[in-house]
Amino acid sequence: MLTLGIRPGEYIVIGDNIVVKAVQLENQIQLGIEAPKDVTILRDSVYEQTHPTPRCITRLREKDEQDTKPAQPKRPAKKAQYTILADS
Repeated sequence: MLTLGIRPGEYIVIGDNIVVKAVQLENQIQLGIEAPKDVTILRDSVYEQTHPTPRCITRLREKDEQDTKPAQPKRPAKKAQYTILADS
């Protein structure tokens, strides 16, 4: 997945005919999408009502779950054992 930081007014181009622009409305950044009329654009909740979840989305969700799991506590370090030898 390509992750981009984007500021209001900046945009990205997908292919030759899709533009995704960051738009600031009040205190929120939203996405404005300009695409040909034959390209369907749906929010995830709407898409998944009529389509199976794409494999790429399933992988992203699994990765997100792994990233948000609490870190496993570290095992305590083993104490070093030393043998003191008497001077002869």
